[in-house]
Amino acid sequence: MKKSMKDIIVCGIDPGVSHTTIMIYNYKESSIKTHIIESKEKGIKRLREMKLKLRKVMKRYKTRLSHIFIEGFSFGSRGSMVYTIGEWGGVMALTLYEMGFRVYRIPPTFWKKFITGKGNANKTETVVSIMNNYGFNFDNEHEYDACGIAITGACCCFKFGLSNQNKDKLAKEFKNKVECYGCKRKI
Repeated sequence: MKKSMKDIIVCGIDPGVSHTTIMIYNYKESSIKTHIIESKEKGIKRLREMKLKLRKVMKRYKTRLSHIFIEGFSFGSRGSMVYTIGEWGGVMALTLYEMGFRVYRIPPTFWKKFITGKGNANKTETVVSIMNNYGFNFDNEHEYDACGIAITGACCCFKFGLSNQNKDKLAKEFKNKVECYGCKRKI
C-alpha cells in the first residue's frame, strides 16, 4: 500500500563527529522531535558510544520512519579531521542500513540550494530561510541544518511543496546527486 504524505515520517541528520543532531519530522502531526547524540570520548571509543546512542534513538522509530536523510561529507575539511568525519559517516550509514532503514546521503550544496536558492549559503542564510519559508525556530545551527536536510529529502522523494514544472527537474537532480543505502528501488 502506497503511503500518503499524511503517513510520512522522515529523519534529517546533521552528522557532527562528537555532536550529531537527529530531526524527526512527522508530516501528519506537523511535529518535530530533535535528538542530540554526543560523546566526549576519542577514537574508537567515541565511535562505539555514538553508534550505541544512534541505535537507541533510531529503535524508537523503526516501524514508523519512512526515509533517513544524512548530510553528505564536506570537502572543506582538512588534515586528520577528514578521517574522523569519514569514520563516523561510515559507521552511521552502516548502522542505519543494518537496522533496515532507507538511508540517503545528501550533499551540503544540494540541500542548501534547495532551502535558500544558493548552494554555498552560509549558516545565517540557511537559518533565515528555514524560519521565513517553513516557520521553524530552533536553538542552534545544527537543528536548522538537520531540519533543512529533512525538508529537502522529503520534498525531493515525495515531491510535496513543489510546483509541477520543478518536480521532474528536481527529481532528476536528486537522483543524480544523492547516494542511497538500502534502497530496493530507484528514486
